[in-house]
Amino acid sequence: MLGRVPAPDDVLATLAPGRSGPVRPLGEGWDNLVWAVGDDLVLRVVKDPDPTVKRATVERDVALLAFAGRHSTLAPPRVVAADPEAGALLTTRVPGVAAVESGRLDTSALADDLARFLTALHAVDPVLAAGVVRPDPDSAEVWLAQVGEEYAAVAGDVAPDLRAPVEEFLGAAPPPPAQDLVFCHNDVRDDHVMVDPASGRVTGLIDWGDAVLGDPALDLATVLTDFGPAVLDRVLDGYLRPREAGLADRTRWVARRRMVEDLAWRIRTGDEPGGRRTSATLRRLLAD
Repeated sequence: MLGRVPAPDDVLATLAPGRSGPVRPLGEGWDNLVWAVGDDLVLRVVKDPDPTVKRATVERDVALLAFAGRHSTLAPPRVVAADPEAGALLTTRVPGVAAVESGRLDTSALADDLARFLTALHAVDPVLAAGVVRPDPDSAEVWLAQVGEEYAAVAGDVAPDLRAPVEEFLGAAPPPPAQDLVFCHNDVRDDHVMVDPASGRVTGLIDWGDAVLGDPALDLATVLTDFGPAVLDRVLDGYLRPREAGLADRTRWVARRRMVEDLAWRIRTGDEPGGRRTSATLRRLLAD
């Protein structure tokens, strides 16, 4: 059960006295409520009322963002103040707009920036990364079963031309797992990559909360789903890491699995425009 979250102005007054500005909602995630504070700060509050969850979440995020700041070539948010007992975290706001909202996107520069970013991130010593993130907890088989259940609940509302290929995908065995796990952002999506609206160049990367030790395909797959195969090809041209056998197959598999999951969620929540976009992406991925 989710408890009452204090008013953001009250949280801010306790968390960072003297740091003020107009407070406006930015959104609500599964775990957090988020507000913009002025033009350059973001306040995030954990929704779970359990003090242990609040404290653990904030302490993990503080450590994770500090770690990302040392190793990421794309600027993450920087922690300004934290109150683990209140489940509150105040960070800088990465400048720019989300890539999905940008009317101008330099895709060549984007691909080059992502290639440098993923090369550096995946080269981080996994022993060091294990201090701030855990291994991806679920196997491909577990993911496939879970997504299959989510799809089955909405299958009647899926476009008829997609049902057979989706069900064929869900009925096939996943590729063998990666042998070497790397530090993954695990959500390099077009609403998390920030860009300068004037130049279209990348300014940073937000939402590090899903970071794991995992298959590099986790990061490459979101490049494929959100930015397309041409951007992924250019990213791979500049990706200076050893490529384990089967990486391309796992990247396509993760991309398809995530889009089936995304489609089920959009149907369940009544997001028709999002469902149409996801269906178009899924058609392309399943035809590949």
